[in-house]
Amino acid sequence: MDNAERSGWTRRIQEHNELNGVVFSTVEFALVAAAGAFIAYAFAIHHRSAGVVVLAVGVALNAGVIVSFGIAALVRGERGSHLTKMFDRAYRAEVYRTHPRLARDTMKLSVAVLVPFYLLAATLAERLRRVPGSAGR
Repeated sequence: MDNAERSGWTRRIQEHNELNGVVFSTVEFALVAAAGAFIAYAFAIHHRSAGVVVLAVGVALNAGVIVSFGIAALVRGERGSHLTKMFDRAYRAEVYRTHPRLARDTMKLSVAVLVPFYLLAATLAERLRRVPGSAGR
């Protein structure tokens, strides 16, 4: 399925993983998930604000969505681009030419991870509705 056929959050996540390298993206968001889980745990054991616990769990689960896409890609043998390629001016120009939405999509993905439970709910909704780009790959 090409980029024109994929849509929604699934496309954004897969493209992010592809262009930044699957291993890098998976580790990057695993760290975000771990930080969210740690914050939730720390607040929970000290009987602090339940609201912060819920928010942190939501962020951790959102990051976990991206990690799960990364693990699935790794299982399929996908590796994506090597992150160091992004330091090559010609490669970056080609990426931005072939993926004109990349900067906007990266910003949307970064914000979506921080909105508790949003990315989890959105990707699940895509799967349930079978939005183009949400099945397979």
